[in-house]
Amino acid sequence: MTRQEPIKLNINWNGSECAITRRQVEKMRGAWVYMTDDDGCTWTECSKCEHELDSLEEPQNFCPHCGSPMTDEAVDILWARLEAMWDEQAD
Repeated sequence: MTRQEPIKLNINWNGSECAITRRQVEKMRGAWVYMTDDDGCTWTECSKCEHELDSLEEPQNFCPHCGSPMTDEAVDILWARLEAMWDEQAD
């Protein structure tokens, strides 16, 4: 299977199949936004859900609140998980 081929997953509520492409997974990607207020305090928040990270937390591959992938590595991880699900369905 190439990265351009869609992965077909079953949708439980009606049993029909839906194709998911890598481009759709990449569209899910958020970004860490670095904010500073008038007092000079800085923090990081998710561009998707606006969840603020504690100042001591290191930004991660996925948002701990909404689960959005935040880096290219996270998109690759998510795509690999979907491919693994596809392989399980094929068996």
